[in-house]
Amino acid sequence: MKKINSDFIKLNIGLFLYSLGMVIGYEAHVGYAPWEVFHVGISKVTNISIGQASILVGLLILLYTILKKEPLGIGSILNMIVVGLVFDLILYLGFIPTSHSFTQSMIYVFLAMVIISFATYFYVGAGFGAGPRDGLMISISRRFGFSMGASRRFIEITVTVLGYFMGGQVGIGTLIFAFVTGYIMDFIFTKVNFDPKTVEHRLIKKRQTT
Repeated sequence: MKKINSDFIKLNIGLFLYSLGMVIGYEAHVGYAPWEVFHVGISKVTNISIGQASILVGLLILLYTILKKEPLGIGSILNMIVVGLVFDLILYLGFIPTSHSFTQSMIYVFLAMVIISFATYFYVGAGFGAGPRDGLMISISRRFGFSMGASRRFIEITVTVLGYFMGGQVGIGTLIFAFVTGYIMDFIFTKVNFDPKTVEHRLIKKRQTT
């Protein structure tokens, strides 16, 4: 029971950090992070909030990964809901100031990438199931033999292009996020000896083999 409680705390720390990293990247104002380009594009097309767009996208990806017989845990569902809500809340509270210089923006971008990488380590490592986006990353890694970082780069470049054509802001920060985050994630995962594919999750729906 203590292990479950500590892992649940680890899960929620990871979800909060993920939301925080997303907001820091958003407030850098040198182009949204790739998934935020996509979320903002959907927000503009559908007239819903960015956080709501994040939840909608998470739901669609979750449905896709279920159809692909990937594992589903309570963490997968919480990630889909909590990250979008906390993102909107942090923006509303306004405790992350908007960047007003290029140097500050670059610091924000670097911090966001590091925080998101650690957030992924925390909430995936908690063993309650990967979030929809990271579940997709793990699925691609497993199916094609890519590293986690390479899978992430492939996905983020794709959503950046789609988000751009829906009106999401793309800038130098977007390109840095898309091409560098995967390397930072691989570096951090190596340093902490963490491989998301080997985590044994407490699952609602176990992965099936075909």
